[in-house]
Amino acid sequence: MSTSRLRLAFVIAVVLGFGVAAKGRWQVADSFIFAGSDSYGYVNLANELYQHGRYSLGPTQPLHYGRVPLYPLFIAAVKGDAKAEMMGGPGWGRIKWGQALADLLIALPLMLWMGWRHSRAAGVVALWLGALWPLTLMFVGAALTESLSATLTVLTIAPLVGLATRPETTTPQRRRLYWIWAGAGLALSTLIRPDGLMLGSAFIPALFTEPATTNVWRGRMRASLFALAGFLVIYGAWPVRNMIQFGAPHWLGTHTDRYAKPMDHYRGYWNWMRSWGRDSVCQTAPATCFFNPPCAVGVAGYEAGAFDSDEEKKQVAALFALRAKEGLSKAVDEGLQHVADQRMWHHPLRSFVWLPLSRAFHMWFATHDEILSVVIPKEPMIRLFRRAYGALAGILIVGCVAAFVFLRRRRETALLAMVLFVPIVVRTLTLSFFLYSMPRYAVEVMPIALVLVAIGGTAAVSALRRRRTT
Repeated sequence: MSTSRLRLAFVIAVVLGFGVAAKGRWQVADSFIFAGSDSYGYVNLANELYQHGRYSLGPTQPLHYGRVPLYPLFIAAVKGDAKAEMMGGPGWGRIKWGQALADLLIALPLMLWMGWRHSRAAGVVALWLGALWPLTLMFVGAALTESLSATLTVLTIAPLVGLATRPETTTPQRRRLYWIWAGAGLALSTLIRPDGLMLGSAFIPALFTEPATTNVWRGRMRASLFALAGFLVIYGAWPVRNMIQFGAPHWLGTHTDRYAKPMDHYRGYWNWMRSWGRDSVCQTAPATCFFNPPCAVGVAGYEAGAFDSDEEKKQVAALFALRAKEGLSKAVDEGLQHVADQRMWHHPLRSFVWLPLSRAFHMWFATHDEILSVVIPKEPMIRLFRRAYGALAGILIVGCVAAFVFLRRRRETALLAMVLFVPIVVRTLTLSFFLYSMPRYAVEVMPIALVLVAIGGTAAVSALRRRRTT
């Protein structure tokens, strides 16, 4: 096929890809998808911000530092003063349309660009995978952070892919812009969800893309400073505001309850659940019970393995009784932390290996969360997505690992493979270790996983063709 025909085919494939993507996102944005208590917390923050210029859960509530502010800012910008509730309202529709547009106008073009940096075919495949992949598509319709977080993940990783591909055509000035861009993207990812900071793990392999000079480490240090500058320019306003308002930076916010209210004493209870919870289903009933007392051990500890002995069960029962009397006090927190420490260090293999791996598996394959567990009879497409979720996630994981192994073996694509693969692994293992294993937490890194599959798959096909011709 001639060069002009290849270009025409590329243009047609891109235009069709965006058309299919727009159709799918419009359909999902026009459908009903459940919004939970987290959604109402974000909407309340956005309403007070829009109406009174206060970052607070309401006009009678204190100023807020529990949640980082980008998603409420986004909601305030796209929704305005319109009503947004689970049963509908024009505001909720605007949130869904805003997320659909962000995905269509930011994430997909950057996925195309990342693939295209390797090859034209990889760009087209990445675009079509992003356009059709149902596990990210369905979250466009939810008033939760996942869809916009996934878009910002692409925004953060794209410049690092630019650094790891075509180094001979990347000028020093463009490299500096890529590092500033990546730092700013990391700041936005962290401002929408604190766990977005883990995308910083992709910066480590990206630093090794810096060209060899007389002092390569100086060049890497300079690149790190450009990225840090991009990060601080965007992120710095948040801790400064908190220092002024609260006397503490609250860099990543703090743990909140299901109504988005900050919790000062929660680590002990959370770590106690972490010492036996094998998935997010296990923590649902205990967390609900503990946040809404009175709470009985028989209710909160029904899962097998929640107690190692009758004595331990009595300890926890006494602490629950104290919690009902004192609230979430420091004494309750420290007591549960002591129980958690005993369990973890008496059973290190279970606590630090088996349970985190079980939660990691659950994060990618289960269907229990606000979006995936709700049955909507009038939305057959979304119901189909839910039923296929585990199988599709498995295909994506296998494809990711295969693409990583293939690209890692080649010198010219080794660092590119690391930039795309490392944040997926780091995010999965870190969140699972600390008990954050809801299935929707895997959505943020799915777009870069699709890019990795596109690049690895097209590279493998090209290598096979070359081998056949020779």
